[in-house]
Amino acid sequence: MTADYAIPGPSLPGSLSFTIRTPRAVELDPSTAGNGDQKYKVTIDDSVNTAGNGSDASHTFRLGFADSNGVYHFTSALADSIGPTALEAALVALPGIGNQTATISGTATAGDKVQLTFNGGALSNETVSYTVKAGDTLNAMAAGLVAAAQADTNLTGIGFAFDVDSAAVLVSNPNAGTYTLGQNVTGAATETIALNTAADVNVSGSSGGPFTIEFQNALGNTPETLRGVGSADELAAIPLDLGFNFGNLAHLAVTKGMLDIYAGFAAGMTFGVDLSPNVQPIVGAPATTPSTGVTLLTPPGGVGVTGQSGAVEDIVVHNVDSGTFKLGWSVSGSGSGSGSGVGAVTFSSNSSTLQSNIQAALNSITGLNGNATVGAATTNAAGDLVFAVTFDKSLGDVRTSFSVADDETIGPATKGAQATGSPDSILANSANFSVQLFNTQTVSGQTHSSTTIDHLSTTQGLSVGMIVIGNGIQAGTTIASIATTTLTGSTTSGSTTMSVSTTGLSEGEIVTGATVATGTTIHIAGLNTVTLSRAATGNASSASFTFYPTSLQLSQTATATNINGENLTFVSPTAVENFASLSVPAGTYSPNASPNPPV
Repeated sequence: MTADYAIPGPSLPGSLSFTIRTPRAVELDPSTAGNGDQKYKVTIDDSVNTAGNGSDASHTFRLGFADSNGVYHFTSALADSIGPTALEAALVALPGIGNQTATISGTATAGDKVQLTFNGGALSNETVSYTVKAGDTLNAMAAGLVAAAQADTNLTGIGFAFDVDSAAVLVSNPNAGTYTLGQNVTGAATETIALNTAADVNVSGSSGGPFTIEFQNALGNTPETLRGVGSADELAAIPLDLGFNFGNLAHLAVTKGMLDIYAGFAAGMTFGVDLSPNVQPIVGAPATTPSTGVTLLTPPGGVGVTGQSGAVEDIVVHNVDSGTFKLGWSVSGSGSGSGSGVGAVTFSSNSSTLQSNIQAALNSITGLNGNATVGAATTNAAGDLVFAVTFDKSLGDVRTSFSVADDETIGPATKGAQATGSPDSILANSANFSVQLFNTQTVSGQTHSSTTIDHLSTTQGLSVGMIVIGNGIQAGTTIASIATTTLTGSTTSGSTTMSVSTTGLSEGEIVTGATVATGTTIHIAGLNTVTLSRAATGNASSASFTFYPTSLQLSQTATATNINGENLTFVSPTAVENFASLSVPAGTYSPNASPNPPV
C-alpha cells in the first residue's frame, strides 16, 4: 500500500488517498467498447491467488458488475478452476445482467398497466404490475415495473433479481428451466412488451480460464465495466456490528456479518457490500504525517459559532516521549479574543500532568484570558493521546487563530516521530495513523435565510445531530429536527389509493412500507386518503407505513437562499468504524506524488 496526503492548513482537515497493490491474481482486459458488444478476457493466476486476510478461501475469486445505480454486485467466491458454464450462471444471477429481458415500446396512456407474469414451481401466475401515468417515458415505465418486481418477495425470495437498462427490464431468472416469463398490457394497450429469453452475457473458454466474457442483447453495443478480485486481494474481514442503518434506499441494515475489504482497483478501496450511490462512507485521518509529533484536529461538530456554540480543538500527541511543544494564538483587532502569544508545553508521560501543562500554557497566552479549558486525555484508534480543548463561545471559530508551532525538540526523533524533513523529503521515523469511516449522504434541496431546508429529494437515512455541509450553511450546523411520521393505513394491490389519516402529510413525501414499492411518494394528499405515485404491490389492512418529509430544521440559520436543487451533504457526528495500526515506514518520499512509501 502507498499513501499520498495533503494538509491544507493549520487545524483544517487534510486528505489521505491510498494505492494498494497485491498479487495480480485476476486480470481483466476489455475490448470492443461502445462499437459492438463489450468483451473481457479474464485470466486467473492460480499460483499467486493464495489466501489473503479476508473471509474467502484461497484459490477463489469474485467478479462484480455495476447495476443501473452504479452499485457493484459481486458473485459469491468462485473456485479458480471453475468452468465457463458455471461462471456464466454466476454472472447471470447478478442484478444488472440477467438472462431474460422485457423491453417496453409504444406510447404511454395513463391508466394502462404493464405487467410481467411468472409461472412454474410454486409460482402460479405471479404478476408484477406498473400503472402508467400521463407523460411517462418508456424508461420511466420500465423503472416502475422493476420497482414493483423488486418489491415482490415471492420472486426475490426464490432468487429472482431485477434491474433496468433504459426501456429494458433485466430479469435474472434463477432457473429458466423451471420458471417461465410472460407479459401483459391492460387498458388502451398503447404500450407493448417484447420478451427475449437469451442471456445478456456469454462466457466461453476452458475450466480455469482464460475466459472470454461478452455482454450482448440488452447490454450490447455499450461499454460495460467488470471488476475482479482474488482471495489474495483481500485485506481484511471486519465485523459489521456498526449499529446503524443505511435506510430503505440502500436496502441494507448493517448489523451483522463481515465487511470484506479488497485491494487492487484503480478506484482504491472497494467494499464488498452494496451501498446506495448517495449513501457512502467517507474517510478522515485523525493523524497523518504532520510536521511535528503534535497536531490539531477539529472533530465533527467542533467548529464554533460566535455567541452560540464554543469551538472544540483536539490536540493530538503522537509518538512523543520527551521535549516541548508550543501552542499559539493570534487574533488581530480589539474584539473578543484579540491578542497573540505562545505557550510552551513540557511533555510528560503522565497524562494528567500533561493535561495540567497544556492548561497552564493556554492560561498564559494573551487573548485567551482563561477562556480555553482542556479535557482529560483520551486515546484514538492509532494510540495517540488526544486532549480536547473547549473554547468559550465568544471566541467563535478558532481554526485560524489556534495553532501548534513547528517545534523540532519533540522526541523521540530530533524532528518528531512523523517529521517530513525539508528539503530532503525524508521521513525520519515511521508515521503511524488511523482511518475513520463516517456515514454520509448527499441529497438536493433548497435553503432559505432561515433554519428550514425544503424541497429535499429524500430524508431517508438522515437523523437528528448529523452535520450539514453546503452553500449558505454555517460551519457547525446540524440537523435539529425531522418530522418523520409513522401511521396506520390500508392499500389494495395494483391501486394507487391508500387509506390513511392525512393530518400533517403533504405531496412529495416518500412512503415506505411492506406493500409500497421503493421510491413511492405522495402524489396527492386528500381527505383521509392519499394517491401514491406508484401502485401498491400488495393488500394491507391497518398496516404500518412511514412518511418521510421533504423538509427539515437546522440548528442554525442559513446565511443565503439558494436555488432549488442545491446539493447538501449530511455527515454522521461520530465515526462508524475505525482502522488502527496503519503506518508509513521511514524513508525518502515525495508528498502528493507516486510512488510513496508503502503502508
